[in-house]
Amino acid sequence: MSRFSAARLLNSPVFRRVLTGAEFLHQWTLWAVLLAPLGCVVPLAPEFQDPPAASNTPPRFLSSDPAFEVQRNAPQDFAVKVEDVNPRDRLYVRWASDYPSFEQSSSRLLADIETTAGNLPLFRVPAKCDDFAMTDSKMHRLVVIVSDQPFVKDPSKTNNPDYRYSATINSSVPIMAGWVVVCP
Repeated sequence: MSRFSAARLLNSPVFRRVLTGAEFLHQWTLWAVLLAPLGCVVPLAPEFQDPPAASNTPPRFLSSDPAFEVQRNAPQDFAVKVEDVNPRDRLYVRWASDYPSFEQSSSRLLADIETTAGNLPLFRVPAKCDDFAMTDSKMHRLVVIVSDQPFVKDPSKTNNPDYRYSATINSSVPIMAGWVVVCP
């Protein structure tokens, strides 16, 4: 028999250790292949979203001098303080006489003011009898109209002709309040 026979090789303790190690490695490889898909968690990419945009809140009146809806004799100064919770909004303010509703012969736009963003001064207008149309009535209506959207520049192109001074370019509804002014 030769020195390197197959029987002698198979009975060798070194070969058995190598064979046992190979079987062990084979079993581990088999288990790793079978269990890898079950234990491997691949995270999905995160989905980033912009925070929701702040809703646009209309401005509101804080105060007026004199109080709204009172009757005053002209001449008289009228003032309003307005706030807007959206600090980047510009405010658009109009003062109108004998309005609403719009009457071609008597309604007048007394002031048209645009503020810069964040600037909320006290809005003031002096009302004199000359600001109102000459009519048989001595009682006139003075209104202040405030919006955070621009007013339509050409009032004749509005959808509702009765409210042409308060029409905004995007049809938002402005806030409006007023007084009764008596011209003796």
